[in-house]
Amino acid sequence: MGRWITGASRNIGHASITIAELWAFKDASHISLIRGDTNVWFESDSIAAVNFIKKGVPHYHPCFGLVASIRSDLAKIPTVFVSHIYREGNYAADGLAHLGHSCALDLHVYNHPPVFISMPLFADSSGVCFPRLCSV
Repeated sequence: MGRWITGASRNIGHASITIAELWAFKDASHISLIRGDTNVWFESDSIAAVNFIKKGVPHYHPCFGLVASIRSDLAKIPTVFVSHIYREGNYAADGLAHLGHSCALDLHVYNHPPVFISMPLFADSSGVCFPRLCSV
């Protein structure tokens, strides 16, 4: 809840939200492997990306290579959880994603939180709720 571990952003050019979320998973899984993390929980506000990672995609799917690479990385981490969250729970990650638009085409890793996401992190660590109406 709200504790900074590490963050990253990447400029992937023009792509769909699902592709952007998959690249975020790829970068996060790669960083987790480098750090030697053994217990990781990945969250995304893209249900499509979460389902692709959990279930895989057919070999003819345009995302097959990226999804297969993510799944391969995740298989090397002993304990992994992948879950969907609503966008209200993803403000800090969305801020980093927006930062990626202004970065050079490469991965940028942040060992300390950029100033502009300090408020979302504070809200998260304080247990602030963002109510949302959802039809079920």
